[in-house]
Amino acid sequence: EICSQWSFMEVSGCVGDLGTLLPFTIALAKQDKINVVPAFVFGGLFNITSAIHWNIPMPVQPMKAIATIAITTDYLNKNSVICAGILTASVVALLGLTGGIDLLHYL
Repeated sequence: EICSQWSFMEVSGCVGDLGTLLPFTIALAKQDKINVVPAFVFGGLFNITSAIHWNIPMPVQPMKAIATIAITTDYLNKNSVICAGILTASVVALLGLTGGIDLLHYL
């Protein structure tokens, strides 16, 4: 039912971040700061889950900032990147599930 409501623009927007996701993921994997398979599996699952829950596919932009810092500095190791990803996902999920994102939008 949900997929029948999606237009071509929504689906293309959902995969539109591949142009930045792939280079960041490959660079992080090359520096041994992430494992590629879990990154893509869990990223894909959460993208699908959020699209079904909120009825719209949406990328999570903060991971790009984390990836940029991890690639360009030595401050973040593999465990730090994993921790940053889990914390970011937790905050986004909490804001979405509690309606806190609406409060932030109002402010």
